[in-house]
Amino acid sequence: MHTQNVNVKSAGEETAGRCDQNTCLTDRQIIDLFNWVFAATDDIPGAKCHDFTPPADAEELNVFEKGIPDYCAVWISNGWPVAAALPLDFLFRVVPANYF
Repeated sequence: MHTQNVNVKSAGEETAGRCDQNTCLTDRQIIDLFNWVFAATDDIPGAKCHDFTPPADAEELNVFEKGIPDYCAVWISNGWPVAAALPLDFLFRVVPANYF
């Protein structure tokens, strides 16, 4: 009779989080920030744009989900979300500087 150790893991565990530079966020947290930016800027003139140049110090966080042709992008600067986008659809929202 041969025995097996069924408690051995042969591959590293997957994680829904990521750590880019100083930001450690899960995909769900990034999507929450994405939704917040879109909700907070919905009625602000000039917040909706078709092109966006992020601040030089901004960090871009992306979430790719199955079945969705585009991806969610959020830019973080000084710990705050400054913009969000569905880049392939050319849909960008920029949080005005007076929010900070």
